Amino acid sequence: MLTGLTGLVVLLVAALSASAARADAEYTGFFEQRELAEAGWSTCSTLTWTVDVTGLTTRQARIEVRALKMAWATWSASAGIRVEYSGRERLAYDPSTYGLRPVGGAPRTDHHVYIAFKTTSQVPIMARNAVGLAMPTAVIPATQEITAGMTIFRRGYVVEQRRNSPDRIAHLYIHELGHVLGLGHAGSARNVMHPTLGELTRLGDGDAAGIRDITRPCPAS
Repeated sequence: MLTGLTGLVVLLVAALSASAARADAEYTGFFEQRELAEAGWSTCSTLTWTVDVTGLTTRQARIEVRALKMAWATWSASAGIRVEYSGRERLAYDPSTYGLRPVGGAPRTDHHVYIAFKTTSQVPIMARNAVGLAMPTAVIPATQEITAGMTIFRRGYVVEQRRNSPDRIAHLYIHELGHVLGLGHAGSARNVMHPTLGELTRLGDGDAAGIRDITRPCPAS
């Protein structure tokens, strides 16, 4: 939906219906642009993330941050990407970029991911049935390395489903973080990246193969 340039970094919002990264794979690449179909994060740098838990109670915030850490750990173990939680911060939805930015500041593109819990009134593009929205937001074209991303979860849905089905929230978190890491939707319901939300809490074979394939290895020194 939007493409802009910032130095050597291209800011991107990819289409939801991404083209296949490989015809014989169970997963698809996130990016609609053919030259970035297999873009991914690098194992050279630590991926950091912050979260906006405004609107959640202290207890709810603690539970969701812990669940997000577990979701990140799931991908980290398979991809070999180092992930580090950097705390909480206030984030605002920016309709001009369809993304998140710190309140009163410019967004970071230094291997960082913003996560927030918002209402549909705060994020109009999440209307109807959308309960999560995630995407890479910066990539270096020359190396196909993703360097930033963002995820927004529908706050009311998370609070409701936390009481009814915690595994459904776990699936939601893992699924959306998979998009941030560069994966599109999987064709098989055995994978967490399948577009139908269920109660999967582990990666399927397609998920694991997909993330390993697009992760940029750190060159040997």
